[in-house]
Amino acid sequence: MKNFRTCTLVCLAAALLAGCGALSSLTTPAPAITFYDIGEAEVAETPVLASLNLSVSAPSWLRSSAMQYRLLYETPAARASYVLSRWAAEPGEMIQHALAQSLGASILPGQTCRLQIELDEFVQDFPDAAHSRALLHVRATLYPRYTNRPLVSRAFRLDANTATADAPGGVLALRQLTGQLAQHLRGWLGASEEIRTTCQPEAAEH
Repeated sequence: MKNFRTCTLVCLAAALLAGCGALSSLTTPAPAITFYDIGEAEVAETPVLASLNLSVSAPSWLRSSAMQYRLLYETPAARASYVLSRWAAEPGEMIQHALAQSLGASILPGQTCRLQIELDEFVQDFPDAAHSRALLHVRATLYPRYTNRPLVSRAFRLDANTATADAPGGVLALRQLTGQLAQHLRGWLGASEEIRTTCQPEAAEH
């Protein structure tokens, strides 16, 4: 009988502790998610081309707000996402906004030259637990008005070491790479007389 009472008391105590733990998990707020963006780009004083429409597309695995990384020292082919850190929007949308500002381009369809940016990579790689690199890879294709035949195209593969091997470090590096991409695009598009002539507004042709 004594053993039965002891066993009963132990079970009641365990149930009470379990109930308290469950109640604590309900009343303790969940960790907050931090949302990051790639910042405001430097607005161009003059458009890189007189008439330009810009659009950015991305593969399915980059069409979300997940902030992705790869642990190259463990499973290099696997992508993971930070649990408490996310992008404020899809990477392609943020890049399109930043590049449109830097290039002085429109994101609304029109009868202009079209710059199509295909986003191939936007990720943070960890070669080991203490170091990481940010990668931004795109393919840029310029189409004249009224045609789907490319005028010029070029790939840009940018990467940079992060200041810290964590989500904030990846964000900072990817913001800097987006700014570098804008500079590369301005230099590439602005250096060609053929491109500048082809992308003049229609009114200037008469």
